[in-house]
Amino acid sequence: MKRIVQLVAVLLFTLTLNAQYTERFPLSDEVKVFNKTNKIASVTAAVTSDTKTSTLFEQFDKNGMLVYKRQSGSNIRSYTYKYDKKLRLTEIIDSTNDLVFNKITAGFITFKYHDNGLLKERNLDGKKIEFVFDKTQNKLAEKYPDEEESTTVLDYYYDSVLRLVKEFAKDEEVEETIFIEYDNLGREVKMLLVSKYTGGYDSITTITTYNAQGLIEKESRHKINGAMLFNDDGTVEEGSLEVSVTDSYWAYEYDNKGRKTRITAFEGTSVKPLYEETHTFATANNIETETIITVSGASNRSEEVIIYNGPKGLKGESTLKDTRLGNTKESSTKYTYTFY
Repeated sequence: MKRIVQLVAVLLFTLTLNAQYTERFPLSDEVKVFNKTNKIASVTAAVTSDTKTSTLFEQFDKNGMLVYKRQSGSNIRSYTYKYDKKLRLTEIIDSTNDLVFNKITAGFITFKYHDNGLLKERNLDGKKIEFVFDKTQNKLAEKYPDEEESTTVLDYYYDSVLRLVKEFAKDEEVEETIFIEYDNLGREVKMLLVSKYTGGYDSITTITTYNAQGLIEKESRHKINGAMLFNDDGTVEEGSLEVSVTDSYWAYEYDNKGRKTRITAFEGTSVKPLYEETHTFATANNIETETIITVSGASNRSEEVIIYNGPKGLKGESTLKDTRLGNTKESSTKYTYTFY
């Protein structure tokens, strides 16, 4: 879908490293990427896979905002981020140096804001998206003035305390609706995604429960796939609908410090997890080490070792190894952190 492609393009600067997290501001789609402590100055990652080596470098300013990112391998790709005085993202410059074909390309994303701080306009390489709000600051739609024949519709609905409760998206291929429910503490407890398309529909219901400490304990998913049957002439066979149902759930466990120790995912009545992630902790010479082992499917395994040897016990370095069982190929990534 066009909508998904655009979202991917806009969010290409969000990071997956544990040193940062992404904060989304409701109603504006504004995204800030910064580290939790505002102390990290840079992150360097060296990636080795099949005798090939690539590197990743990220630099933060003293406000904790990401200002530069560089990835190198068969080509070199760099991102520069600019902010206004209110630390709102205003520009992303994306530059790629293709070392194989000796070609340099550049892309630009710019952001403008309304006086009240809500996102007004996003411009991706000359293609503009405008954001329309009502008097209560609820987002009504996204407009594409540069696409005269665009059939994309995006609508958002909020409750009295400005929590997103419904999202509607439609283009020439798919119609999607998301419904979100919250408990009296403002935590998301239910989400329903319904997708309608020519020939059928899908729906996924996710129920989230929390433990006494307020941590996520379980996420249950109920998925329905409905596909219509067609006659030889392409018409829908009257009264025909093939329906398949899949139930799955994710379970989370923690230690007495609230640290995540285990995640498991099951599907149907299977007693063997499709996915399992374990966290173990050890302390030596006042330095804590965390080991995360992940197993998914029958062949994928990864192990990450995090050393909290930074100032005040912050993460200072980590090593991630990915292995396909039964295959000698292995990739390894080492992250190192510097601090102000």
